Amino acid sequence: MWLPLVSLLAVGAWLFLGALDPSATVDIIAALTEVPVLTAKAIAALGLAWLARRRFRHRLTDEQKLAFWEGLMAGRGGPLLVFVIDTLVFLACAALLLHFFSR
Repeated sequence: MWLPLVSLLAVGAWLFLGALDPSATVDIIAALTEVPVLTAKAIAALGLAWLARRRFRHRLTDEQKLAFWEGLMAGRGGPLLVFVIDTLVFLACAALLLHFFSR
């Protein structure tokens, strides 16, 4: 359900932002047909990055989650470091998968 919507949104934004330049030497029809494929690859890469993050992170109990978020909101260093590292690992995994799927 999301792929057609995201593809139409990407094509619409591409057209709206002026990609149809008459002086362009790119085959516009070929470029438009690649947008849904590139969108599907990006969705697959982000989904796999999320699954990898979910699979390899530590499972917290409800009490640990509450303590973590309370520490994070209080600005303590330990929970903040864990949150930043978790975010960086997710972004690195997403970047590597996007690079893999871009080939």
